[in-house]
Amino acid sequence: MIKILLYYIRLCNMLGKLLQFLKKYKIILFVVLFLICLLFVFKNRKEGYNNESVYEIYDNNGKKQKIKIAVVMLVIGDNYRKLLKPCIDKKIAYCKKHNYDIIICKKNLIPKKHLIWSKIPLILNFIDKYDWILCSDADTLIMNDSIKLENYINASKGKNAIFNEEQGSSWLFNLRKEMIDYAYKVNTNFTHISTSEMLFKSCKWTKKFLKSLSKFSLSPYLFETFIRFLLFNNLQEQGYLTYMAQIEKPFRQKVKVLTGKKKFSYILSDT
Repeated sequence: MIKILLYYIRLCNMLGKLLQFLKKYKIILFVVLFLICLLFVFKNRKEGYNNESVYEIYDNNGKKQKIKIAVVMLVIGDNYRKLLKPCIDKKIAYCKKHNYDIIICKKNLIPKKHLIWSKIPLILNFIDKYDWILCSDADTLIMNDSIKLENYINASKGKNAIFNEEQGSSWLFNLRKEMIDYAYKVNTNFTHISTSEMLFKSCKWTKKFLKSLSKFSLSPYLFETFIRFLLFNNLQEQGYLTYMAQIEKPFRQKVKVLTGKKKFSYILSDT
């Protein structure tokens, strides 16, 4: 009992000294707390995932929408923005016309990777706020602003992701023969996917797909040569998404790839 009482007295003395110290050095304490706050803000800015200053948001969903849609794109760097001003302005006007929100990301969200991988956290950061999100490259130009995204969504019932076929790519044939045979065995319509425009439905499938994509990898031994693997790896997210979306069983059944005149975007040589 005496020991407990002694501990209690010592604790009270320590608390008393601490209060005296805080009262005497409150300016120092204020500076320390201020520095801690600065470090916290800087850390969040660097990561970029939930920092609103990273994004330029145009809120156009003022009217009640049957399907709430947002268009997101990466526009990193003032020079890049000036170069693509006609494309960006056209998209802003298109979204305003059809009541889609548009979100422009101005920072690399994954500093250790090529900035193109920032599409993944960009979509994930806003997917819960909308029914569908279109991720669009900043250098694509809208030629017909009367076509609505709902047209493609309504025509793709039961699908959680809508992509365009990428024409002119031959990376698939850099795989070993047994891998090509396997690819066509599980999906006879196997083709190369373009990631310039990607429509994603807000659901658990999309979150799992995108999170898996960021960790997905292919062994160099699956390719004819290591050089072929490097060429594939240089495709960044496009190569991995193409393979994963059409080969991985949990994902391929919920993916729709538009081809020919059904595509919602084309390369210039196609027009």
